[in-house]
Amino acid sequence: MAIYLINNKDHLYIDRFEKIVNIRASMNKGFKGNLIESFPNIIRVERPIVESVILNPMWLVGFVDAEGCFYVKITEKENKKAKISLVFSISQHSRDFLLMNKIIKYLNCGII
Repeated sequence: MAIYLINNKDHLYIDRFEKIVNIRASMNKGFKGNLIESFPNIIRVERPIVESVILNPMWLVGFVDAEGCFYVKITEKENKKAKISLVFSISQHSRDFLLMNKIIKYLNCGII
């Protein structure tokens, strides 16, 4: 939405620029510090719900390359023996709950 407004030169007019600021305030981490002080009348834009579809294994590979990781977890048990676990982890915002459920269903394993 913001790119569309900028391409239409809306950012050159203060009332239209505020629409872009409202969009920015609605994204991921929102506003912080000086931005809050500079734009006190922010009206956050409702974010659309995007239906994600896992099209194929290559889509999942690309997603995991950006958002996931594999690691080895070593924990010590009461009997002083190490427990070694191989972990595959993907971290997402809570609004991506449906996507995470689709990945679990696609892989036929996992927890949220």
